[in-house]
Amino acid sequence: MLSLRTEHPHLAKEFENGNFVVNKSRTAFSGIPIDQAQEQNNKCVKGDGGARKGRSIENIPPTYGALVEHTKRVAY
Repeated sequence: MLSLRTEHPHLAKEFENGNFVVNKSRTAFSGIPIDQAQEQNNKCVKGDGGARKGRSIENIPPTYGALVEHTKRVAY
């Protein structure tokens, strides 16, 4: 984040414009901050018995890093 303005000025501008949310659905105004999305996903995993053997990969929530990468792709 310290070098965002110099290395990725377009992305820095998107952040400054408020485009730093995760859209968990296609519904308008459904964007939530990345940290809140991660907390919701953590709650889902804990409430469902956690990640365990035999669990489908599609049902495991994304990591924080994956959410950040998704946000970068959406911003461009």
